[in-house]
Amino acid sequence: MQTAPDGVVGKWARVAANRVRLRLMTTLASGTELPHAQLADELGLSTSGLSTELRLLEHFNLVRRDLRGHRAYWLAPLSLADSQEHLEALNQWLYRQLGSPDNELTEQLHDTLFSSLTIFTCARRTALLHILQNSGGTMTLSELRRRLHMSFPTLLHHLDKLERRGIVKVDRQPGRSDSICFLILHFQSQLQRDLYNLVTLGELPPTEGVAATAVASAGGQRLASGEPHREVRLTTSRDHLEAESGDAMDLPGPQP
Repeated sequence: MQTAPDGVVGKWARVAANRVRLRLMTTLASGTELPHAQLADELGLSTSGLSTELRLLEHFNLVRRDLRGHRAYWLAPLSLADSQEHLEALNQWLYRQLGSPDNELTEQLHDTLFSSLTIFTCARRTALLHILQNSGGTMTLSELRRRLHMSFPTLLHHLDKLERRGIVKVDRQPGRSDSICFLILHFQSQLQRDLYNLVTLGELPPTEGVAATAVASAGGQRLASGEPHREVRLTTSRDHLEAESGDAMDLPGPQP
């Protein structure tokens, strides 16, 4: 399928990569229909705080509202099987992960999702991955900087995030005038692999047993490719929207 622009995917990923919103979507993923006040109680949020989270999710069709008289009920989005619209396919993929029935794995699943989603929360970082893919997977940092119109400190910031997630490797050999970046794709879980392929290539992953396989992989098993897993290093102190490189959110105002 044709992929959405990097900036649109980046905004979607920044909305999804939040533990409160992941908990909210997990609550609805089982088919639960909850009125606003009850959903706020389930999540330990104020009704106004919940409205803020729902506004962001509703903008990307990650939740839907059903008005019944004067009462609003919140539900998971309608499933459009094998959608060829990129954002709808991303929504379906995300809800398939969150629909895992094993509550003991929920927190670990959220950690894996957060680590994977934050690969794509900046459009320039996704553009960097596209450039590496289209160049055969290897490029000097100077050429990457030139192609992205990016300062070295900003480039190194993005490469550090990607290195910690096993996506790229920067070769910094002494005596070399310019370091080389390699696209290595040592995925830390099947979930990360599937999301990467869906975002960058528009390839739909298998639909059966996805969440359970993803969590088990993150727990230390080896991928089918034979690549060993690295330790998952998560950024847990910034579970709010990142305003990176001009990718500020541009969403509607609060709901009445």
